[in-house]
Amino acid sequence: MVVDKDKIVDDLLKEYPIYDLVAFDELNICQKLQDNPYQSMKFQDQLIKEKNRYEELEELQEKLVGELYHKYRFHTEEELTNKEIEKYYIPKDPKYLKMNEILRKQKIRIAFFELCVKGLDRQYWSMKGFIDANKRM
Repeated sequence: MVVDKDKIVDDLLKEYPIYDLVAFDELNICQKLQDNPYQSMKFQDQLIKEKNRYEELEELQEKLVGELYHKYRFHTEEELTNKEIEKYYIPKDPKYLKMNEILRKQKIRIAFFELCVKGLDRQYWSMKGFIDANKRM
């Protein structure tokens, strides 16, 4: 199962048009300065939600591993060792593979929102530099 990073990022960009939020010029800089703290908090909040979701998914994966271990240990005709189960059976189980795909997608979402938060922080300093440069003229 392959995670299509570009599609996930494109979908996020449609929902959260960060490029429009961080772009500014002399006509809209005052509005952008007013909006920056709100936007920064909004994206920081979303980042926290995405990280919490990732932790929840990790807990579900741990539970799944326990269930799969129990299944392969006690509900197969073969006598499997712990190492065999951990090395050969669990990593190939369809449910485990699906959970890994979900975790990879969630990591992409986290990385996206981390970049958004950094972009908004940089925007503030860029606007400050822009204003300072225009004062000197």
